[in-house]
Amino acid sequence: MIAWLWLQQRPDTLVTAGLARASDQLSVGPDASNVAPSANNAPSAGKSGWDEAFASARGKQDARSLETLFKRANDCLLYARAKDRVDELLVDERWKNLSDISPERLQRLDTSSAKAIRVVQELGDYCRGSDPAQLAQASSDALFAAAMQGSAVAENCFFSMGPSAWGVPRTALEKQAEMERYLKYAPDFRQRSLERGDTLLVNRTLFEYTGTAMDASPMATLRKADPTLAWRSARLASLRALPDQRTSIEAQLERFRTLGLLSPSQIAAADSWAKDAYQRDYSGKPAQDIDSDAQCFASHELVPLD
Repeated sequence: MIAWLWLQQRPDTLVTAGLARASDQLSVGPDASNVAPSANNAPSAGKSGWDEAFASARGKQDARSLETLFKRANDCLLYARAKDRVDELLVDERWKNLSDISPERLQRLDTSSAKAIRVVQELGDYCRGSDPAQLAQASSDALFAAAMQGSAVAENCFFSMGPSAWGVPRTALEKQAEMERYLKYAPDFRQRSLERGDTLLVNRTLFEYTGTAMDASPMATLRKADPTLAWRSARLASLRALPDQRTSIEAQLERFRTLGLLSPSQIAAADSWAKDAYQRDYSGKPAQDIDSDAQCFASHELVPLD
């Protein structure tokens, strides 16, 4: 009932004709780690922390600076999405009469709403007033540049986030250019990710072999991963994954097996590689959420929003 309690206790200033944009008036909590400026380095009057970070990043083309830039841009895009949800929450009639909502649905509503409120509170000082279109462009440019410099995180995020992340409106020419760039570079970024044993791209990689084809979509032309590399990476991911994710991966691997792309000896060799890699690098470590793209954000603890 976190969101419901917040609605009951919110400042009176939120209950005005300006409700549609009222979340701008939310009080904010402590700065998010590695994102918002410190108390001794607060944003200048009239500028957000993002504005100053973007200005100071100009001309910096080293991989680390580019990683920081795209992660912070993604934080503010997350903030923009959460802020829209909070704006909707403030005028949502469902919260006025909870008796008509089932406990299960109420729990889902409350969890989602509470997460959005937290994101707005924690990122508000840093991101308030930032422009989503500029953020999307900055994220896209910095992400690609960092990936081209060999940043493992950027390679993973470039592939997983897709050619036009965040759904920010683009012109037809911009969308075409982004798609062409993605189709050209994403397969190589993925190959290096799978060779490293990273897990973020495994489900997408398997689905390209075992899922339903995307007819007439340019993404259907994306070059698939090498079958052996796909299998061994998926097997390693299965060993590292959360229990429900492991079940899903194993089911996909069984479908993959029926395609006849790999011989029994190739599968055995790939399984052996995965087992050795797991014992060498990950044995005894906590299970990993292999679907989480938290590495693509500076405030990874706020991801996912849903």
